[in-house]
Amino acid sequence: MKIKILSLSVMMAIAGSTNAAQWLRYGGDTSNTHKSDHGPAKDKVSTLKRSTKFEPTSYTNGVNLERATTSQLISKGNSIYYGDYSGAVIKRSEHTGAVRWKTVLPEGGSVRSTPLIDGQFLWVVNYDSTYLYKLNRMTGAIVLSKRLTDFPEGAKIWHQASGSPALAKVNGRKLIIQGLDSGQNLPFLFDETGAVVNNSLGQPAGAFTDQAVKIPGQQHYNAVGQIIAVDADTGDIVWRRPVNANPGEYGIGVWSTAAIDEDAGFGYIGTGQSYNPPASPNACAVLKFDLATGAIVHTYPFQPTPLTRMESCVYSAEYPGGNPAIPTPNDPIGNDRDLAYYDDMAIDGHFYGDNDVGSSPVLYKTKVNGQNVKVVAAISKAGRIRAFNRVTDNMLWERVITTTSGSNFGAPGLAYDNGVVYAASVNDVLANNRRGFAVSNGVGGPLDTIYVIMGPSILNSTQLSALNDANGQSIWAQDPVLTGHTFAAPTISKGVLYHVSFDSTVRAFDTSTGVQMSTAQPLGPTAALFDLPCLPPATCSMFTLHSIPGNSVTFADKSLFIPAGIDAMGPGAPDGGIYKYSINGK
Repeated sequence: MKIKILSLSVMMAIAGSTNAAQWLRYGGDTSNTHKSDHGPAKDKVSTLKRSTKFEPTSYTNGVNLERATTSQLISKGNSIYYGDYSGAVIKRSEHTGAVRWKTVLPEGGSVRSTPLIDGQFLWVVNYDSTYLYKLNRMTGAIVLSKRLTDFPEGAKIWHQASGSPALAKVNGRKLIIQGLDSGQNLPFLFDETGAVVNNSLGQPAGAFTDQAVKIPGQQHYNAVGQIIAVDADTGDIVWRRPVNANPGEYGIGVWSTAAIDEDAGFGYIGTGQSYNPPASPNACAVLKFDLATGAIVHTYPFQPTPLTRMESCVYSAEYPGGNPAIPTPNDPIGNDRDLAYYDDMAIDGHFYGDNDVGSSPVLYKTKVNGQNVKVVAAISKAGRIRAFNRVTDNMLWERVITTTSGSNFGAPGLAYDNGVVYAASVNDVLANNRRGFAVSNGVGGPLDTIYVIMGPSILNSTQLSALNDANGQSIWAQDPVLTGHTFAAPTISKGVLYHVSFDSTVRAFDTSTGVQMSTAQPLGPTAALFDLPCLPPATCSMFTLHSIPGNSVTFADKSLFIPAGIDAMGPGAPDGGIYKYSINGK
């Protein structure tokens, strides 16, 4: 692989946090650095081979939901822990994969985020119900649970929990910090009179907490993203913080996992788009919040100035101008109400774009002009990386390292090690790539038609870059880019960067040069990205992505562990499971 070496000097820095004993939470440590010392030795990387695949243990309604894992695997002792789409939390031997216990959460749903190890306990959140659980790590027994959403108990859930729990010690008290996203998958429709005319979920009208904007035939959402702190001993909610800056702002989902600076008393977490224009000042940003009270202390914006069409931070499908029945170059009749978004068009004077900061912020320390500086950095879906001084709150630098202005889904994150910020970013490699998934939802009807436009195996591509942590200058960048979209942040161990992307392969690179150190190895036997084509005018409800990695590589037992088996519209890919790569496959 050809590598561009753009700068050889790397400014030495003080690491942002000490390395955790093992991989105890999302990102590996409280700073989300995605670094560990538990991977294989650098000189053994070329001998890595797939040693085993940990097969699922059961099926649900004939579908193997355990084949769908988007949890980043965590480890302690000689065990690994994760959740899956069947709503189960599982502990396995890291050596043999033997199941040590399996706990199915009582209300069903799915576990899509990463558990948290807290001494003898394990914290996990249910994506669908937003219940937060504390489990005994030795037995899997449920110690306590707490419902996090504040919508009525009898109503359909209008929050989901995409991010992972984080632990913070505040004034001698242990808090579990959890974000909630803004119910993007649960729309309702108005008619000309303002009445709800389509409500396929059976939601009672009284549960709609806002009717600020009512556009006939348009989808509307009424949830606001939240950050919540739960007492780790009692399960009581200590504080709850909706993240909108002003009344009447909706959306702004919290999709990411908090980075924690206990010494300063602050947490940092990313936010998604607004669902009604203009964009909230707190949308598409990193929020700095007080760990003791939840008060939002500062907003680090990721919206460019001036705004561009695809970085406007207003989700196009929801509010005025969204889903308009107008002609576009790819839809001359105007039948498809979402194509205007995918064609990057401005509608009714408003700009729309998928500019979430869904990736989790990274904390580190560096030197700038001889002065020690504490930094928070993150990357948006538009590939915009910004780094801010955590004390003065001023922006240190920014880089845009992708040709994509808002990706379809997924938000690759950052990693950090020894003065270098490592980024995985998504690129468009084909025309109209953002039209990869087009959804037709007729006026007064539910989301009724899903079809795939792009061909197999090249739904976007992924580029890896290494940046100087003090000024953002390039150290190395890959040329050409990797094949396939990605959900995964880079992970680092012993001078080696590991990454997985949608072409179902794991790759290793020298962190100093970017040179690939091993042959790309497939996760499963199936090479095709899609199970079957689903092209217009066909109507499909689901298609399968084979062995697609659901999250980053993690390390235990001097081996790599990779969760796989998701698809774009539902779980259960046939090659899914937990893959382990070891030295000489042993």
